[in-house]
Amino acid sequence: MEQVTEICRAFVASRVADGDPVYTQTLAERGSWDGIQKWLVAQRETFTAALLDNQPGDQERSTGKSRPSVP
Repeated sequence: MEQVTEICRAFVASRVADGDPVYTQTLAERGSWDGIQKWLVAQRETFTAALLDNQPGDQERSTGKSRPSVP
């Protein structure tokens, strides 16, 4: 997860540097990258379960699981 976070951080930084309003607004709402990082860490279990549950070749998706809420 940490490797993915570093890639995500670089991607978001690039989008913000390019002035992408969606990424700029999200970063502003979280206060900093640290806010996004905290949210990602808090959602680790959800992401792990989703990744393990939806392996390539699976035809069915889990039901009854909600997406992580974004504060």
